Amino acid sequence: MRRPAFSAEEFAKVKIELSGNLKQRAESTEYRAGEAFSRAIFPTGHPNRPASLEEWQSAIEHATLDEVKQFHRRIYGPSHMVLVLVGDLEIPKIQAELKKDFAGWTGGVAYAQAPQAAVGAAPVDQKISMSGKTSVTVLAGRPTGLTFRDPDSQSLRMGVAILGRGFTSRLMGTVRDEEGLTYHITAGVSDDTFDDGDWNINASFAPALLAKGLASTQRELQKWWQDGATADELKARKTDLIGSFQVSLATSGGIAATMLRTVQRGLPLSWIDEYPQSIDAITLAQVNGAIKRYVDPHKLIIIKAGSVDGAAGAAGAAGAAGAAGGAGPHS
Repeated sequence: MRRPAFSAEEFAKVKIELSGNLKQRAESTEYRAGEAFSRAIFPTGHPNRPASLEEWQSAIEHATLDEVKQFHRRIYGPSHMVLVLVGDLEIPKIQAELKKDFAGWTGGVAYAQAPQAAVGAAPVDQKISMSGKTSVTVLAGRPTGLTFRDPDSQSLRMGVAILGRGFTSRLMGTVRDEEGLTYHITAGVSDDTFDDGDWNINASFAPALLAKGLASTQRELQKWWQDGATADELKARKTDLIGSFQVSLATSGGIAATMLRTVQRGLPLSWIDEYPQSIDAITLAQVNGAIKRYVDPHKLIIIKAGSVDGAAGAAGAAGAAGAAGGAGPHS
């Protein structure tokens, strides 16, 4: 990491490999939907806004080895580095090795920060036609303007988890189990470790079921947003979140990953011990208040990627259902 070889031969191989990876991504409905969704959510200059496939390809083609070396000299360094070690550690020996290996090494930059929260994204209803695909990936949601450490963040996460986390969530229980319209539908909060993120629904529908799937998902979203979560749902989700968090700490790798994320989120390491209590303290009023403040089913950003041409009437049918229910089509 400190003294890379940067051989011209390996650089040429990596460029070929990256170009091949881009071609694979271009054929993935999940990737294409995710790319378009994030580019619609986050404005130009926001750290969470990804480059387009075309921008990636151009960058790969025109990149030089000298540019990579300059990037390494400018970006890599210990100034903002976080090193996490977990296990049966010999602390004095590790400290001595680190002192020797890091001696004389300077530089490094902090994570990029968004100049302002991405809360003003305009509603979008976009389809990406990819012929020959057996399914349509749908992403829908909105920016939240929240980072993980913001006061309302955990309440919103709890509410969105009730909507679409796991087999006991509303979306899975209805759209998948009761109505059989999809094998995959989830909801969550994303991209909020370093900067403000988004909430989203992620689903996959057969082209012939797209209209019904969108309408069903829209109905459940509208009901959840309008009526809020219930006390029983909150109790069950607390148990799920606390339990899964504790399971994630069962291995040294899990502990290390959690410690790193905690530091990256700008939180003290004591947060790890306090997390179960903080989740248990969330009230139903806080959850339903966060849903109302940060979710707007009338201004969704909706991306559909896959064999959407064969389901040309799907958007219109779901749109009519959304108009009747007071919200736009979404998934």
